[in-house]
Amino acid sequence: MTGPEAQSFFDAYARAFTAKDVEAVADQWSFPCLITQQTGAFPFADRAAFTKNTSALQSFYDRQGVALALARVDKVNPLYEGVAAVTVYYTLSNSDAEPIAGWLTTYILRRGKDLVWRASYAVADGEITAWAERGTPLGAKH
Repeated sequence: MTGPEAQSFFDAYARAFTAKDVEAVADQWSFPCLITQQTGAFPFADRAAFTKNTSALQSFYDRQGVALALARVDKVNPLYEGVAAVTVYYTLSNSDAEPIAGWLTTYILRRGKDLVWRASYAVADGEITAWAERGTPLGAKH
C-alpha cells in the first residue's frame, strides 16, 4: 500500500463518518475484525455486529457536536505483499470547523482477492484517551 492509496482509503473512511453512513464505514472492513483498546479487545464476527457498534459510536459523536471527520495518514508500513500497518491522525470538528478531538489510530489493512484494501484490525487507544481527557469517555451517556 502506498501513501496515496492509504490517504485515499482514509479520506473515504472519514467522509463516511461525516455523512453518518455506517454502511459505507462497514464497507471498508473485512469480517471478522478486531478493535482493541486499553480495557480489552472487541471482536466483530460480522457486518451486522460492526454496524450496530458503529451506529452507537456515531450517536456518541453526534452528542459531542461532531459535524466533520478528517483523517491524515501519518505512516504507512508495508508488512507483506497485500498487508500494511497504517497510522492515521483523526480530527473531529464541529459545524464551525472548530476541533473537538484528535488522536492517532493504527490499522492493519489487507488487500483481498478482489484487490480491494480493507481494515481488519485497529488499535483505538488514542481515541479512548482523547475522549477521556475531554471528560466525555466513550460509553458514557454525554
